[in-house]
Amino acid sequence: MELDRLAPFDAGLSDARAKVSIKKGEHIEKSLGLVISRNQIRGTPLGPIAFYWENLKIDHHQHLIDLRDDEKLIIQYQGSDTEWESVDRFIAYSEITVLPVSGNIGLVRRVGGHGEEEYNCRLMIRSNKDYDTNVGVTLELIATRDIAAGDVLKLNIAPSEFEEEYQLLHDEMEESGQPHHPGIFDSIQEEEEL
Repeated sequence: MELDRLAPFDAGLSDARAKVSIKKGEHIEKSLGLVISRNQIRGTPLGPIAFYWENLKIDHHQHLIDLRDDEKLIIQYQGSDTEWESVDRFIAYSEITVLPVSGNIGLVRRVGGHGEEEYNCRLMIRSNKDYDTNVGVTLELIATRDIAAGDVLKLNIAPSEFEEEYQLLHDEMEESGQPHHPGIFDSIQEEEEL
């Protein structure tokens, strides 16, 4: 798999574009995802980048359940109360959140649930078999149709519905000057105008 199918990191949130033409069924990117409790992400600027359980598809749910049943997946937690030792803080499947920690998968526009935008890629969640760990998963982005160089990537997963997280992310991106798709914060700007 080529490592340069996605535009550079500065493509911006929800504006990741194909760097080269990609054929249907080809892998676009492979990266790592940390599996953690939603309580560690919820209400932070990372919320819109994370994949919450309720936004994942049925096949994602089943794969995560299977990994958990096979003792190949823990809900990573470490803090001062555990003397910084890694522990499994599994409460319920609904608590599972996958945070992309490498690559650009977290920057891909999420159009699932909107109906009006057609998606051109899908997310696969696989075991982290390349590493001797059970705290994460491998995330793979796969083309569902031919994608021309420069096309915006659109994933069939619904975006986070927590508006306050987008506000936090918007504030962080504005302060740091990070690029982003201008439409992603439209609802926030509309509220500010009222």
